[in-house]
Amino acid sequence: MEKQYYLGRPQWHSATNPPTVGQLQLLVERVQAVRAVSISKPKRMRLAWFDFAPSVLIVLGLLVGLVSIVASAQLGLLRSPTPIPIAVAASATPTQTRTLIPSRAIPSSAADQARTFAVPILAAIANKPPNFQDDFSNQGGGWKFFGQDQPGYIDGEFSVIAPPAATSSEYSCSGASSPRLPEFPDLLLEIDGRAVLSSQGGDWQAQFRVGQNGVSYALRIGQGYLILLRNESQQTRIFSPEYALQQPSDWNRVQIIAKGSRIAISANGEPIALVVDPQPLQGGGVSLVVCNNSSTQAEGRFDNLKIWDISDLPSPP
Repeated sequence: MEKQYYLGRPQWHSATNPPTVGQLQLLVERVQAVRAVSISKPKRMRLAWFDFAPSVLIVLGLLVGLVSIVASAQLGLLRSPTPIPIAVAASATPTQTRTLIPSRAIPSSAADQARTFAVPILAAIANKPPNFQDDFSNQGGGWKFFGQDQPGYIDGEFSVIAPPAATSSEYSCSGASSPRLPEFPDLLLEIDGRAVLSSQGGDWQAQFRVGQNGVSYALRIGQGYLILLRNESQQTRIFSPEYALQQPSDWNRVQIIAKGSRIAISANGEPIALVVDPQPLQGGGVSLVVCNNSSTQAEGRFDNLKIWDISDLPSPP
């Protein structure tokens, strides 16, 4: 009956024996031992100053190195930078090397006006090829003389000869133009020129904004002078600088920037003046001309003609 009772109940712990006195005493001893270990405080470690010495020395070394690097960088910024060579792209048309004689001193106010006007236009075309160029190495430019025929192309240059004048008060002029050259009322023109056979009355000219009946502007380079003329029924001198070029027998490179009513003139890389014409001419042709008022013929040579159309560029302020 006793075993049947315990097998039928779900509480099996009722069938186990209770702990003895010895077992309870052992449990108490072990709990006390564990408790004594857990409540004991660990001893605190005391450090002397010299224990930190290696770390302090390392940090100081790093700070000294950082200060040296910053000082070196600042000194490097104060030194003059080493110039960096810039590669300049070659022109599509080979250009002969010229020894150009610089202009004489130009008054700074006139030069500054020309430079201020020219700088934004020169920057805008810096990476643009010319709309028309001719180094006169062959007859591809199609230049035609008006008046008597002449040899034209000589030794990679374009020659224009003006015959002797009938009287010293008259000019005898010869020139050429190209039907292949489009008309550009607003343009930047560069050309090299020199006098080969010249007298006191001979000069070579770059004429631009050429219209009907010979109306044009003419930049004339003669015996120690540079003049800008307006050619109509009569010539009007609209600019003559106080200081002029050297002798025209040497190569001179002139640059003309015509935009609206303003014309900037430079020679041999130096700005000369900015001219304002209240009633600007509207033609767009270009001619190369030599004029003479002496009893002997005069010859001019031209080379390295380049023209940019700047009609789509905004006018400088």
